[in-house]
Amino acid sequence: MNKVEHKVSIAAIGVLLLKKRGLCLLKKVVNEFTERKDHDDLSDRFYHITLLICAIVSLYSIAGNMIGDFPFRINIKWILLFLISVLSLVFLKKDGLKIRNIFLFFCFLVGFFLPFAFMDSGGSSNNVIAYMFLLLIGIVYLFEGWQRIFLSVSLIIVYVVLNVLEFIHPELVAVYPVKTQLIDRIIQVPFVAVLSFLALLAFTKEYERVHKKLTAFANYDELTGLYNRRIFNRIMDEALKSNDKSIHLALLDLDFFKKINDQHGHNAGDEVLIWLSELLKENFQMNRQIVSRWGGDEFAIIYHGEKKELEDRLDEIQKAFNSYVKDYEKTAGISCSIVSFQNYKTIKETITAADRTLYEAKQKNHVI
Repeated sequence: MNKVEHKVSIAAIGVLLLKKRGLCLLKKVVNEFTERKDHDDLSDRFYHITLLICAIVSLYSIAGNMIGDFPFRINIKWILLFLISVLSLVFLKKDGLKIRNIFLFFCFLVGFFLPFAFMDSGGSSNNVIAYMFLLLIGIVYLFEGWQRIFLSVSLIIVYVVLNVLEFIHPELVAVYPVKTQLIDRIIQVPFVAVLSFLALLAFTKEYERVHKKLTAFANYDELTGLYNRRIFNRIMDEALKSNDKSIHLALLDLDFFKKINDQHGHNAGDEVLIWLSELLKENFQMNRQIVSRWGGDEFAIIYHGEKKELEDRLDEIQKAFNSYVKDYEKTAGISCSIVSFQNYKTIKETITAADRTLYEAKQKNHVI
């Protein structure tokens, strides 16, 4: 085995050791990042990961350069990046997110670190372009408006200028043996690829979590967990267009609910609403029947099945609720109405008919 092959072997062993420790640490932070749901700002946490990536890449590159027998001066930029990243992490924990500090940090990376790394690491024959993509990931997510455009355009301009400058004045660029460059690529490129993957994975997981949360806000009532009126209206329109004779609309309205709020407080009123919601979930299969909190103390159901079955279920629900709510208010209860979609052409006609039937039920229950 010659000297270069020996170095490549040592580099490969070093890569495995460094990757194992560095990537395990980053993966742990990524998992903590995606699982946290506290009040911390998302950009704060993404910036935290960006700084951690910079610190790990710096240590990894320093070790890789030492293994690859690069001159010590090539590590100066990595030492500087490591120190700035660590200091930024310390200040981030003390002062929290400051967009000006983040912007200045990325200006340093684009305007100083990248050009210095390009010239000092072999120019276009080195791995600067890999770090450009890693930088671009951070820029796109962490910034918006003019700052995002400024940094992205600056990154592209810097890269173009550096390549032109290398072509015109090649003497400005440090030159290394081809096999030494090979060792560097073996160390750097796979590591940057894995870091990029983990960063994008963290972004993707956070996007999925936020998207899921927003979908829940858009479709479900926060207090009861039932469908809200917006999504219910859409499903009701679909039910009306289906011309299915076995689809019915039921409206439920709590009787004398205001007395519960007035006498026991709104927390007690919320408990009553939640209890009734759980009772409705138990009696109606949520994957087939659509149950919605229609308004403050109003609920609506789109029922697929025989009307008599729905009437029987609502009767049982009324009995169970009346028994429960007596502890709060003896006069409280539920009034219900049922109409069939097949008898009406529009949502307005259907709801008007259901409201009329509900009004009659309330008269019968001496509510109005």
